[in-house]
Amino acid sequence: MNMMSRYPLRYLVIGILAAFSFLIGLLTYIATQPVVIQNVEEQAADRLRAELSRLQGVLQILLRAENSEGAQSVVVSLGSAPKHELALLTDARGVIIASTRLSDVGAVWTSLTPPLDRLMIDQVNISGGAVVRLMPDSRHLAGYVNICDPIITGTLRPPQCGFLYQRINLSQAREAAVDVLHRQAVAYGLGLAVLAGVLGIIFHRVVTRRVERLIATVNRFTDGDTAARAALEGQDELARVGEAFDSMAQTIANNQQELQRLNTQLERRVEERTRELQESEQRFRVIFEQAAVGVAQITSRSGEFVRINQRYCDILGYSQDEMLGRTFQEVTHSKNLPEDVNNMDCLLKGEIEKFSMEKHYTRKDGTTIWVNLFVSPMWQPGEEPSYHISVMEDVTERKMIEMEILQQRAELARSNADLQQFASVAAHDLQEPLRMVSSYTKLLGKRYVGKLDADADEFIAYAVDGANRMQTLIRDLLEYSRVGKGKLHISMIDCEEVVVQAVRNLQTLISERHAQMVWENLPHVRADISRLTQVFQNLFANAMKFCDAATIPRITVCAESRTMDWLFSVQDNGIGIKPEHSTKIFEVFQRLHNRTQYSGTGIGLALCKRIVEDHGGQIWVESTPEKGSTFFFTIAKE
Repeated sequence: MNMMSRYPLRYLVIGILAAFSFLIGLLTYIATQPVVIQNVEEQAADRLRAELSRLQGVLQILLRAENSEGAQSVVVSLGSAPKHELALLTDARGVIIASTRLSDVGAVWTSLTPPLDRLMIDQVNISGGAVVRLMPDSRHLAGYVNICDPIITGTLRPPQCGFLYQRINLSQAREAAVDVLHRQAVAYGLGLAVLAGVLGIIFHRVVTRRVERLIATVNRFTDGDTAARAALEGQDELARVGEAFDSMAQTIANNQQELQRLNTQLERRVEERTRELQESEQRFRVIFEQAAVGVAQITSRSGEFVRINQRYCDILGYSQDEMLGRTFQEVTHSKNLPEDVNNMDCLLKGEIEKFSMEKHYTRKDGTTIWVNLFVSPMWQPGEEPSYHISVMEDVTERKMIEMEILQQRAELARSNADLQQFASVAAHDLQEPLRMVSSYTKLLGKRYVGKLDADADEFIAYAVDGANRMQTLIRDLLEYSRVGKGKLHISMIDCEEVVVQAVRNLQTLISERHAQMVWENLPHVRADISRLTQVFQNLFANAMKFCDAATIPRITVCAESRTMDWLFSVQDNGIGIKPEHSTKIFEVFQRLHNRTQYSGTGIGLALCKRIVEDHGGQIWVESTPEKGSTFFFTIAKE
């Protein structure tokens, strides 16, 4: 018992080698036995085939000499051998003329039990040689050979010719071969057992001690001695195992030190993260409680409030204790409840991720308020719906202001319509009396000119001029009021055609002033062609009007493509505009000069400004007094 506990590895190795030797012997025996038996069968078949061939010649000689007794004695003598169970000889009629069993003599071979193999007999009679086959019981070997003389019998077919049949029992030969195999396997196993013992002793001396040393080192290491090392000498596999263990132990020791360092860092980071989370939770609690909007946590299935901030309570007029346990259905106005419930159903089914809506809530005092509600889930996709966050903002005041704005817009639209109608009616109604005043004043001037005093002629001239200016002012004012009211007819137009049309409309003025018009490479833009023509026409007319009489007007039109729009410029060589008046000129009825110097109503540039802004653009001027002006305006590309 002490030996087993002291040297367990040695005996384990010896036992393993012995078992391995036994297993090899057993497998060798199992694998060799079929081969040995097959060799025995093949050798027996060769011997039987040779014996049949020998007996074929002997019996043919005896029968050719008509020595039947000699042939019978040869057949009977075959039964003296222990392995021969049966031998028989037939004549040309198929009658057994000799047999080791006397009871078979005189019988026909086809009546034997068990019957002989007719196919083999046919094969023997055709080939003339011996045929040997292992019988179905695997214990007997049967052989056939033709003994007829082919020259005498002719066609070798039974029953014209006879044959010799022999049957041999293979059991004794097989048992002898297996017995030899047994003895060899025992000897082989004993040899392997002895070899195993010798190898076990050698293994103990060469390997076991070093293995035990390695095991002891491993035990020390597992007990916590991370400095334990095997330090095995040599270049064999075990030494490499010890070296690998020492390397692994060193790596583990290093990793433990690194792990301790990382663990210290991790603990410190966990403490910091915990402190950050606590601070974050505190900030969230402060933000939640002091938020300017109402925030509530609601059970998604039942709609019950489980957490709510003070602002939410203030909006609805309840205390927190009164709100907890209530459902959002209880405080939702009846006309908004179906839509709200439908949105929650869609949220629970995953059809929407969140939703917002404006709805009515009923306060504790029974009053109805407007709120802007935003709802988002607190569960991940695929999880069971649990809670959702409801953020509510009181927008009652804003809704009231919106209603007032809508009312004011409606009132303003109605007022604008009334003003438009008034302007149209006033323009048309004033045209007729003005034409009458103008006509009769002109008639008065023609009839009484020179007949009254000079003051009367001057007064009549003032009256005619005033009536004409009043007609022009009313016509321009009506035109300005119409711009922006009608729908723009936007299409892709050629700006060169627009400029050409504006020049045609001003042909008389251009001819009188001998004005020079220059333009090139104007683009195609999306605009209302009639309105854009009006812009160019007004800018061209102003450029010629505000130009000294001694100067020939020169007007240049250019266009530049920019990212979002086209930039047009109309440059002239007129009297220019002071910088402080660059924005005033685009206002209605704003004039910088006396009517005696330059005519006009002050509506033309205001009209241009409205048309450009209707096209999504801007208009401005850059000018130097006495050197001319450049008007810029933009037309959006889309």
